[in-house]
Order: sequence, then C-alpha cells, then structure tokens
Amino acid sequence: LALAVETVRQLNMSCGVIVNRSEGDDGIITDYLKERQVPLLLTIPLDRDIARRYARGITLAEGVPVWREPLVKLWETLGKAIDEGTRCSQR
Repeated sequence: LALAVETVRQLNMSCGVIVNRSEGDDGIITDYLKERQVPLLLTIPLDRDIARRYARGITLAEGVPVWREPLVKLWETLGKAIDEGTRCSQR
C-alpha cells in the first residue's frame, strides 16, 4: 500500500483506496490512510457469498443488492474527484 501511494504521489495522480476482503481488522490500513490523507473509498468484507458469485461472473452490484447503493455512491465520488482534479495529498 505504501509503495502504491508513494508511486501515485510521484506521478501527481488522484488516488483513494478500496479495501477488498476485509476481515474487519483494518486499523493499520485506516491509520496509514489517515496519516497520509488518502481517502478510504469503500470497504468490502470477506464474504463467501460474494466470492461464490464473483467466481460465477456475477458482479457485486448484480449479485448482492445491498451493495448497489454504496457502489453508485463510489462511482459518483470518483466522477466528482476526476471533475475537480483532486490529487493525493503531498504530505
């Protein structure tokens, strides 16, 4: 994660993080992101049902309806960041 964040900063690109397969113990990640002022965009839990559906080619939005709204909000957030030219903090 640190290497990715530093690379993106050197390239002066927008960035944010999506935690996938979270077991709920993401403190080290969230602490790092806060320290570096990198937005945590979404956390997707480790879930066998999600994994099974994905293995069958079913997206999270299609297969698990409760994820549609968070994914739409993520899409909107990304679009807004692109429109505004948001960049990773240089701290």
